[in-house]
Amino acid sequence: MKTREEVEALKKIWQNDPIWDIEHTEGFEEYAPELLAFSNDMHSKWRKESARRLAKSFNGQVGKIKKELFQLDNEVGYAHSELELASLEIARLNVRALLLVAEQLADIQDAIEDHTAYIKCLGGE
Repeated sequence: MKTREEVEALKKIWQNDPIWDIEHTEGFEEYAPELLAFSNDMHSKWRKESARRLAKSFNGQVGKIKKELFQLDNEVGYAHSELELASLEIARLNVRALLLVAEQLADIQDAIEDHTAYIKCLGGE
């Protein structure tokens, strides 16, 4: 019969390298129910810890994605502002171009009036 110390030592060894079914360890048959319960408890604990780490990692990834989305939103907002400024600048340039065309039309009108007056002076209509 194995001692309590030997059972606890077996549990520690198995915890560090749980590649076999501890409850089937040769020489520990009389402790099989205890070892099976221990194995089930440890596997449950490890699954919970793994799920916790996965959730933490997932939450970290979600946090990074949210941060990147906020950053992208700011960049889009800035680009939108830039587009608005660009649109306003284009509108200003169009107005200036139309003012230049209007000035040229006024110059043409003045030239026509001057030419008409000149022709009248020469006696023609």
